[in-house]
Amino acid sequence: MKEKLSEEEFYASLPRKRMGAGVIFLNEEQKVLLVKMSYKDGWGIPGGVVDAHESPLQGALREVKEELNLTISKETLSLVCLGYYSGSGHKTESLQFMFYGGILIQEQIENISLQEDELTEYRFFEKEEAIPLLSNPKLGKRVRKSFEAIEKNTFYYLDN
Repeated sequence: MKEKLSEEEFYASLPRKRMGAGVIFLNEEQKVLLVKMSYKDGWGIPGGVVDAHESPLQGALREVKEELNLTISKETLSLVCLGYYSGSGHKTESLQFMFYGGILIQEQIENISLQEDELTEYRFFEKEEAIPLLSNPKLGKRVRKSFEAIEKNTFYYLDN
């Protein structure tokens, strides 16, 4: 018979998953905002790792503020895609949340100020042009499904 665990021991024994949150922004021409990262090849979506004791929504808001110096309200964001990825090798399993941040007006775009130690450039791309520029195929699939979710006003879940 298994020894009874205290509540603290029980929760400490449960698995932990990495989480990330990204935000898709469009401009008035329906082009998507991509950011060029200094620490890896390819382009990405504004966002990053969700910190401990932070919700995916809070992480998305924080990352947008840190990376772009844009302050947006939580009501602005809507969840459009969630991807689950099992671990392999040195990568632990993860949940990747993709939010839609709406359309940035010209004034917001002009006020973008990049986080210099992480990002080197930002640019708006046609949606079809953006997908192959992204840093990895899994991100590309999440972004593609996010575009579809935005157009259909729905949500997608991706598993591996």
